Amino acid sequence: MSNVQLTGGICGRLANTKNEEELETLFNSEPVLQILSIKKVAPTPGSTLDRYRIIVSDGEAFTQSMMATQLNHFVEEGLITKNTVIVVEKFTCNYVQQRR
Repeated sequence: MSNVQLTGGICGRLANTKNEEELETLFNSEPVLQILSIKKVAPTPGSTLDRYRIIVSDGEAFTQSMMATQLNHFVEEGLITKNTVIVVEKFTCNYVQQRR
């Protein structure tokens, strides 16, 4: 197995960066993260699709995330599980209770 370097510090930078230009740079990066936890959550009202909440780590900190429903098959087919290292090709942040 090759030695993979996680993108250390990106969780903290995403949570604390106020500068829009720096955020844009972060959103255009492809961070390498490790999945610590995967949990199925109930569909939202009016939807029949399951959602997955994942906790990811950059090796220094961790954050909660929601997977896009288009990626559900990765979990359902066992292609990603706890401790899987992933490259996140596309992501965004939403404010929840006044926090990013």
